[in-house]
Formats: sequence, C-alpha cells, structure tokens
Amino acid sequence: MNFDARDARSRGDRLSDAFLLALLGGLLCLGISFVLGTDPAVTTAEESQGLREELRNLRLVPSGEFLGLNDSSPYRWVLGPGFAPPEVDGTWVRSESAQIIFYLPEDLTGSFSQLSLELSASPLLNDDQGSRSLLVRSTIDEVRVELPAGGSRIFVALDHNEEQVVEIVCDSLDSPAEKQSAIDVRRLCVKLYAMALWPELVEP
Repeated sequence: MNFDARDARSRGDRLSDAFLLALLGGLLCLGISFVLGTDPAVTTAEESQGLREELRNLRLVPSGEFLGLNDSSPYRWVLGPGFAPPEVDGTWVRSESAQIIFYLPEDLTGSFSQLSLELSASPLLNDDQGSRSLLVRSTIDEVRVELPAGGSRIFVALDHNEEQVVEIVCDSLDSPAEKQSAIDVRRLCVKLYAMALWPELVEP
C-alpha cells in the first residue's frame, strides 16, 4: 500500500515536471519569436472589402494634376493600409509596406492611353544615411529608387483597370527619436506629399 502511494506520487511528480518543462519551453519559443520575428506594429493589415467599397467614391482621382496627400486634402482617402494619419504637409509610411488605392476616371480605362503615377516623397534619414532604398510597384511595373535627403519624384506605370493598387515597400524603418530630440517613437520610412496621374495618348 505504501509502495503504491509512493509510486503514484512519483508519477505525479514526473508529470508535473514534464508539464513545467513544456510550459517553460513554450514561453522560451514565444520570447525568441517576439525578439527575432517581425514587429506587429510595422506589418500591414489587409483592408477589408467592405471598407474598400465604402471608400470607393472618395478614391476617384482626376488626371493631369498634382493631388496633395495631407490632412486637408480630399484625396487623402487613397492612402490605404501602412500609412500613418495624414499631417499638415504629407503622410508617413509607417509599415514595411503601404498601399495607395484609387480608381481611374472612365476616360482612362480604355487601351488608348499609357498611364503612369508620379509620387513626390522624401525619406527619413539618420545621420549615417545618405539615402533610403524604396520599392514601388503596380500590377505591371516595379521601380527601385534610392531617395536622397531632399526627396525625389518616382514614376511607376499603371495598367488600365479601374481599380489601382500601388504598393510602397521599405527595406527598413527608423524612429525620428534616434535622429531628433523630439519624442517620437514611431518607426517610419518615407513621407508622401503628392501624387499625379499622367496619361500619355497613343497615336492611332
């Protein structure tokens, strides 16, 4: 009887030890994943189809003119997942990738025009950086640029679909607090100031 009781306690102790080791192992894996994995704060969540439909009319853009992308611009709604809230002069990309989502006017959805999107942007640079690498892509084009301190204009070709999704992909993100005395813990990439849709008519 005493032997059975001791044996039962021994089995219980072994099970408790195994459970504790499994728990510690799981916590260790979670810790490693948190340290080495992608920061959820800089990943881009997909926009729901319902929200996209709701914003559709606000994302219709004209061609042939620069459209501001600041907090007072009626075209700020083209700034999709990955962008920070618009500011007075423009809007920061705050994620590893960000999407510009807009709709073409009806007269540009035919095959008679070549279309390009122009973006005006400048990078966040630390003291040891002379430029920031950036990838801009549409469904038919992909452009890699090195944005200098003064910023630059970026051109990417577009297809003729009514809905356009142009993605900005950043190689890295930095915090303004690392460069400036201002307290800003956000991790940022580039600031977008304006966009323009340029059609190029093809001669018959």
